Amino acid sequence: MLLNKFMMQNLIKIKRKEITMKKEIVNLNGKNIRFEITTDNGNNVVFTDSVMIAEVFNKQHKDLLKKIENDIAYEQFFNERKISPVTYTDKKGEKRPMYLLDRDAFAYYVMSFTGKKASKWKLDFIKAFNEMEQALKERQQQKLPSNPMEILELVFQAQKEQNKKLEEVETKVKVLEDTKRLEGWQEKALIDAKNTKVYELAGDNKELATKLHRKVWSLFKRHFHLPRYNELPAVKFSDGLIFLRNLSMEDMI
Repeated sequence: MLLNKFMMQNLIKIKRKEITMKKEIVNLNGKNIRFEITTDNGNNVVFTDSVMIAEVFNKQHKDLLKKIENDIAYEQFFNERKISPVTYTDKKGEKRPMYLLDRDAFAYYVMSFTGKKASKWKLDFIKAFNEMEQALKERQQQKLPSNPMEILELVFQAQKEQNKKLEEVETKVKVLEDTKRLEGWQEKALIDAKNTKVYELAGDNKELATKLHRKVWSLFKRHFHLPRYNELPAVKFSDGLIFLRNLSMEDMI
């Protein structure tokens, strides 16, 4: 049924005004993602393909094809040219069906994919769609140089700006990671480690235990330069546990 539908819809596409298409590769999260740029009646549209989507979101491509075709929104997307049936050549050299999806169709079909990793990929894909569409608009408004060296210079400049943006994002992510506060279970683990160490050193001596409870946090805050023990950055959680577990009675003097 799937192949028959592809054949029928490809015949419909032949009647449409011929479109031109070129491929673009965008690196997202260290992975090269394919995009297709089409020019249809003078309008540029950005697509990605179902094979790429299945690979990134760890889905079976055949299952994704069924999901796309059996969804109630399929006919509307097809009529609005937001989704197109095409073919690709697999590793065996055989022709296989797949779909090209624009930003709206992509967002619709991956909406049900859940999980932290899937959520990040959704956001990154949408961001890439937006940036490429904006770049295409700006490219249409400008007269690009015809001199090969000038074109090459523009390419290098664009790559330099992209690298700068990536570095800025990586810096922001690192700052967030370095300043993220402890989660509840991490704070409890530190308290448990402190209590275990105090009773290990004080035994049944309650008066000594009371003093050690205060002393341990005092040493902890001094070691990690903190106003309060629970302001330890989450990234240093393991270091905090090690510090508490390694305390000795000599440290308390």
